[in-house]
Amino acid sequence: MVCWQTLPRCWQASLVLWASTAQAHLLNMTEAKILVTEANVAELTLQLDPSRYFPDRSAYYQASLRPEPLTDAELKNIVQQALAAIQLQLEDESGATEVRNDASLWRDWQLAFADASHADYLDPLKWPKVTLTARQQLPPASRALSVVFLPDFVFEEPISLTLQQAQQEFGKTRWLIAMQSSPRLNFSGSTTSAGATEEQSLAWQFYFTQGFKHILPWGVDHLLFVFALAFCRMRLKSLVSLLSVFTVAHCLTLVVSTYGVVRMPGAIVEPLIALSIAWAGFELIRHRPTGWLRFVWVFLFGLVHGLGFAGALSELGLPVDQTILALLLFNSGIEVGQLSVVLIGALLTWLFVRCKWNLDDIKTGLGLGITSLGLAWVLLRVLA
Repeated sequence: MVCWQTLPRCWQASLVLWASTAQAHLLNMTEAKILVTEANVAELTLQLDPSRYFPDRSAYYQASLRPEPLTDAELKNIVQQALAAIQLQLEDESGATEVRNDASLWRDWQLAFADASHADYLDPLKWPKVTLTARQQLPPASRALSVVFLPDFVFEEPISLTLQQAQQEFGKTRWLIAMQSSPRLNFSGSTTSAGATEEQSLAWQFYFTQGFKHILPWGVDHLLFVFALAFCRMRLKSLVSLLSVFTVAHCLTLVVSTYGVVRMPGAIVEPLIALSIAWAGFELIRHRPTGWLRFVWVFLFGLVHGLGFAGALSELGLPVDQTILALLLFNSGIEVGQLSVVLIGALLTWLFVRCKWNLDDIKTGLGLGITSLGLAWVLLRVLA
């Protein structure tokens, strides 16, 4: 039972969780691709959500109805700001670097709005994007390119950037934030072995880091599920067993989904992940010992979480020649992230015990918050 004296503490825990507006997968993230042709022309395709630059979403919809959007001074100014905030860092054979962030260097601008209804533009759960294309002639001596998105324009983050040569089938895709430099794209074919080794090392570090970030801090839903499991049972043996079952399950579907054996649309996976969070929160409220049925549910929900990880990994892209290594590094990052969450939970438990707080009351408060948040996410993701 939760006594009157500890009730505010429980509700405080619930309200903190409710106040979190973080989402595991941002539907309005910016997507950019730069294709470098054999003639050293950079071809840009940029998909972004510029709604914050309009008075309201209705004005954004009205702008989408214009047959020639770039003839509108306001829209043209938005495009200029966006292009000026894309900084190209060009390097020649001697190592000299030229920095470009001038909108006038981009030619052949084209702007297309999403073909969506007025209701879609007004819906806070949908983010119709615009697609901007442009071209820029690079200096003939340029041999490498990296990109930085400047904070002068608000690109919705994370920013998915793909750099690719026209003669290559696959490019490099990375998730960035403002002022973070992308990996370098060498488009001369004259990369030294030392440079290639350094670039490959950065690529492997990238997959490990992205795996970790899909738990902390981006994967709020995965984080809450693991956090709730850590609090369900304080005995180390039960905790290790539950996490092992979850790990085996999500590793299984991560691998088979990456190789195309099993695929499931995000419209199904995302609500099921949210449902798993609600279940984990409910288990906290029940205060029941770990039984065989809990292991079954953890395994099943682990399979679903693995599909979610696979979807995130597919957005990042995988090197064709070393898919297995990239997959292992991404998964290793996930496991380290999970271990970090468990250690945080253990530290909090130690603090609660040291402060002589009632752990059952704490678990009830957390359970209420996690269950409520999970059910809210189920509703939002189903409607979206």
